[in-house]
Amino acid sequence: MELRIVPRTLKLAETFTIAYASSDEEPVVGVELHHAGHVGYGEATPFDRYGETPATAIDWLERAAP
Repeated sequence: MELRIVPRTLKLAETFTIAYASSDEEPVVGVELHHAGHVGYGEATPFDRYGETPATAIDWLERAAP
């Protein structure tokens, strides 16, 4: 089993605005899990409100990798 980590920045089609911030792009951490000829894909956006960053997400994924 192999885990590939793919950090990227998504450019939003429109500006996303909530009460305390606006954003035109969003950092995400993508993953690909390869096993026996099959591939699974996923992604998540680290939530800075809880101290998460792409770097902390990647660190966690590397420690949890099979």
